Amino acid sequence: MNTNESDGFLTTPEPSDDRIYPSDFRRIGPDSIVTKLTGHASALPDRFHSLRSLADLTAREAVLPVTALIFHCSRCGSTLLTRLLELDAGRRVFAEPVALPKFLAAYAPALMRGEAEAELRTFIQAFGLKPLPRERGLIVKLTSRSIAYLPAFRAAFPEVPFIYLFREPVEVVASLEVNPPPFLNDRHRQLVAAEFDSAPPDVARLSRVDWLAWYIDRNLRLALRHSAEFTEAIDYSAHANAYPALARKLGSEFSPADTVATTRVLSRHSKQPDLAFRANPTKRLTAEQIETVQSMAGSVYELWRQQNNHRT
Repeated sequence: MNTNESDGFLTTPEPSDDRIYPSDFRRIGPDSIVTKLTGHASALPDRFHSLRSLADLTAREAVLPVTALIFHCSRCGSTLLTRLLELDAGRRVFAEPVALPKFLAAYAPALMRGEAEAELRTFIQAFGLKPLPRERGLIVKLTSRSIAYLPAFRAAFPEVPFIYLFREPVEVVASLEVNPPPFLNDRHRQLVAAEFDSAPPDVARLSRVDWLAWYIDRNLRLALRHSAEFTEAIDYSAHANAYPALARKLGSEFSPADTVATTRVLSRHSKQPDLAFRANPTKRLTAEQIETVQSMAGSVYELWRQQNNHRT
């Protein structure tokens, strides 16, 4: 691949469907608390431009500083945390923006080689364009798959706090098995496996539950390998106290009214906040499947628990 390092950007043409990123400057959705309170979504551009255009914009216009990036193992309360962080109107919060997987797919080989850090920095910073007067910082919750690119994110943002959220693997797999995200569908297995393991097994032969357990195991292991990069690592079992404490550490100032709102957020369904939270009554794993998940991913989860106990 030919590159031109004079301006820090790859000169190899991007795929045509990724040069202009889709409509993406949005929060969690129409139920976003801060969007309702501030009308913020209408103040943002409708579309991404090319990365070169975004680099020009972020260089000459006001842009919010990135104050935290949130990594996670999937189905571990990461959306809930973003809703809590949104209670502070001074924070602009994004949860898994739809352009992120497209960006990572377009630049995956370069990011893995450490050649596209400038592009990654521009991409994330662009979510902080056109700040409102009261806004002080930008927080982005990444996709769980983004952990495979953690070294690139750290190189692009050497001083930004990184957060990692995780959960007991059986609970994660039980949730994913009912409704897996598109990137974990069967047709993507080999591609995803290659991101997390330089010599992955034949994942096409795994049952769905085994495949999901394999992915969670690799996610937890990769995060553990880079655990020194995380300012905070939070087990979902401790989220009720840990999430508000983290919000304060990130600079959120909660008033008495916010305390009421915090209680409400923690008691609602994170993706459907009009509904009260209830334990998922859908299909449960069989005893054999539970044993399989525990054998594949249970040991690294225990290592995370031990490390967190040591931290505290």
